[in-house]
Amino acid sequence: MLSLSLGVFEMKLMKLIRPGLSTAVLCSFVFSALAQAESLSPKETYLKYRSALLSAKTVNEIMPFMCKKVQSEIESTPQDMKPMIFGLIKETTPSSVQVISEEIDGDSANLKLSSAGSQTPPPGAKSIKEDTKGSVKLLKENGVWKIDKESWESKVEIH
Repeated sequence: MLSLSLGVFEMKLMKLIRPGLSTAVLCSFVFSALAQAESLSPKETYLKYRSALLSAKTVNEIMPFMCKKVQSEIESTPQDMKPMIFGLIKETTPSSVQVISEEIDGDSANLKLSSAGSQTPPPGAKSIKEDTKGSVKLLKENGVWKIDKESWESKVEIH
């Protein structure tokens, strides 16, 4: 049986909302917000992470999307190296991504990704073709999908 005591939090929140709202409605609201985070699919989790990554200024902003192992690795990185590593992650991540497939096996999931890149051909070349494929492994921790590993591979042909 799940038991939750909101205590001081509930009292402060009740002061902010209209007086006749019942505790049952309040609890329903709180649990609904928690359930929504837990109900995201691996694909939805990854796309939410990408959105956060593209607007993030520091690695700390994307850590909630990472699994415990990756969070531990980031935390053990020397403080002066974190901005450089974060910058490298942002620079090497494609700006637009399409999820091609999602495979879930228990508490592990794999996404196959594709990115259509467009570049200006170098002088003397007529066109440039870029084929970028990626994969992401996610782990389910405490009912929530978390990023474990992301990798990308690009092939560029200049004609």
